[in-house]
Amino acid sequence: MSFNLSFFLIIHLYSLCRMNKLSSLFLVLFIAASVCVLSCRREAETFQPKGEIQALTADWLAKSTQTFEVNAASPPLLIGQKGTRIRFAPNSFRDAAGDPVAGTVKVELVELYDKATMAMLNKPTLAKRGNAFVPLISAGSFFIQATQNGTPLTLAVPAVVSTKTDQIDSQMSKFNGVPDTVGQVIWQLAPDSTLTPRLDSATFIPADTARRFWYSFPFDASYNWVNCDKFMYLPGEQTDVKLTLPAGFNNENTKVYLFFDGLKSIVGLYADLRGDFRIGPYYSLPVGTKVTFVMIAYRNQQLEYAIQPATLTANHTQTITALKPTNENELKKELSQLP
Repeated sequence: MSFNLSFFLIIHLYSLCRMNKLSSLFLVLFIAASVCVLSCRREAETFQPKGEIQALTADWLAKSTQTFEVNAASPPLLIGQKGTRIRFAPNSFRDAAGDPVAGTVKVELVELYDKATMAMLNKPTLAKRGNAFVPLISAGSFFIQATQNGTPLTLAVPAVVSTKTDQIDSQMSKFNGVPDTVGQVIWQLAPDSTLTPRLDSATFIPADTARRFWYSFPFDASYNWVNCDKFMYLPGEQTDVKLTLPAGFNNENTKVYLFFDGLKSIVGLYADLRGDFRIGPYYSLPVGTKVTFVMIAYRNQQLEYAIQPATLTANHTQTITALKPTNENELKKELSQLP
């Protein structure tokens, strides 16, 4: 319900109370409760990252994008810098009208296999399940897009994407990603969610002939962001989590994440109207969860960060009082060393 509509209903109900000559005490209590409801509703509204920090994230994403040029009639096996494999079927590219595409096709690939990259590119592992959001444990996230002359292409035959792993987890599934207006992706379980575990020869390093496990899944270009994940099930009493930042830091220059210790999973905290960052009302986490708070800020052309480990308590509030200046390479190094 919108704020304006809620306000109208309160005024209307107030009038009804007056016409029925209800007591002044009742009216006071009613209006106070209504204001509280509206305040909570407004407080639940969050602001996504924008401004300087959004521009920096977009720049990092562009620099992380690998580009391939393939012949539509006979595309070769594509191998990303981190080992992701993409197999397009011959003559499978289609234009917006559904007609076959000939000639050169541009394929873009972004690989996210670690928490540092997920944070710097603003791609937390949070998925929608029913009406709630649940963190995911990731085996790799990817952006894949085929274009010709700047126009996105579809596929008549799905490509096969394969991602290496040290061991097979039968609970892993395919998730599709839906980006919002500022580029953050919300993941959802794909209709064709089944992954195909298999053994394969690792040929992305010529001298490496070891046999490795891979997950393989179809890619039909209906979604550019795809993810190999499973829902995180952490039992226990649930709690909200809030982070208080120093003055001058807000959603226009700051991103905040929770890194789950020992798991390839991160979630975002979102700015509320008071300027704090929190996970509620969208999801909650169990008391006792070991996490690391990561704050990345960019203002006045200066990159800064803060890292604080914590064990979540009931109604957890974390406070960051100071940040350290850094650069892109040093930040990634620091984040890569977190548990």
